[in-house]
Amino acid sequence: MPRSSALAGSLSARGVSAGDMISVQLPDCGELLIAYIAALKLGAVTNPLLTNYRAKELS
Repeated sequence: MPRSSALAGSLSARGVSAGDMISVQLPDCGELLIAYIAALKLGAVTNPLLTNYRAKELS
């Protein structure tokens, strides 16, 4: 099973569905692409966050 399908299944099991937003804080790497494709499979939207943001900036 492709990793994006496994992640999509896991997100779906946690209640993520079409139209939901998923925030992702990852550097430019393969995992970011996997998360993006998983969101697409569910009809969700990705919200990429800058990796240098910490708790203060994200709150």
